[in-house]
Amino acid sequence: MPDDNPSNGSFYGQGYGRNVKICNGSVCTLHAHMDLINVQVGDRVAAGEIIGTMGNSGGDIVTGK
Repeated sequence: MPDDNPSNGSFYGQGYGRNVKICNGSVCTLHAHMDLINVQVGDRVAAGEIIGTMGNSGGDIVTGK
């Protein structure tokens, strides 16, 4: 569900590890299983801004050899 504040970063649920949800109007993206987060809840972010680094936190499962 979108936030009232466009480009508003917020944190989401369990099982996703360290994560950031970014909403811009009616479109939201969830960036999950992050290693480091460089933004805080309520920060406004711009296109191309580094919000954190990818990782494998939370309930992710890696299969294969």
